[in-house]
Amino acid sequence: MNATGPDALTACRAALGAAYLGWAARPASPRPAAPVAGILGVRQLVQAALCAGGPSRAVLVLGAEVDAVHAASMLGLGLLSGRWQGFARREVLVAGALAAAGLACARAAPSREAVSRGAGRAQSVAAWRNRCAARLARHLAPPALRDGRLSRAR
Repeated sequence: MNATGPDALTACRAALGAAYLGWAARPASPRPAAPVAGILGVRQLVQAALCAGGPSRAVLVLGAEVDAVHAASMLGLGLLSGRWQGFARREVLVAGALAAAGLACARAAPSREAVSRGAGRAQSVAAWRNRCAARLARHLAPPALRDGRLSRAR
């Protein structure tokens, strides 16, 4: 992926979050699903905000892990609940695609803190985010992903 990969992923995630929130706010939305869609919308928007502005590999890997856990939980929900099966099936596909895209972006991302666009406060917030993600990734991410040892096939 090129340098715009993380930006495109962030834009898709933000659009998805906004769509979930819009769907949840519609009066015709099914009542049990509307609050769930609203929560998912907020999660997607928060994750998009956290990944904006030059995310490091650790930030992208942790985001992909969140998406993979969401896909796995929806797979379980789809298997156990007939009522939520259609919703869960769609969520498995969406979360799986976001996880795969996040890992693809992570492979091309710098292993250390990325140079963030912008200056001043925004750049220092992005640097702080990247440092925090690197610390978390030491405990939560598989070493091959965290350290960038999964290189492209040559």
